[in-house]
Amino acid sequence: LFLSVGYFIKGLYNGYAFQSLRGLFDGLKMCVQYKNPSKVLSVQARKYIEDNDLTYRGTFLDRIRREVFEKIG
Repeated sequence: LFLSVGYFIKGLYNGYAFQSLRGLFDGLKMCVQYKNPSKVLSVQARKYIEDNDLTYRGTFLDRIRREVFEKIG
């Protein structure tokens, strides 16, 4: 949620208000539409994603700072 809001703010800053808002709503729609408990990732798959996400993209705060607000500040 925080990353979504951050990317929306970044879109506003870059002059893409409508596209950012549309992307935000489309992302939320996809989350609701494709949430299917029968297709939950295995424990091993979740661990792999979490390990690699933190390794290559950093912590949550690092990602917000670097991926969302880097060009705004």
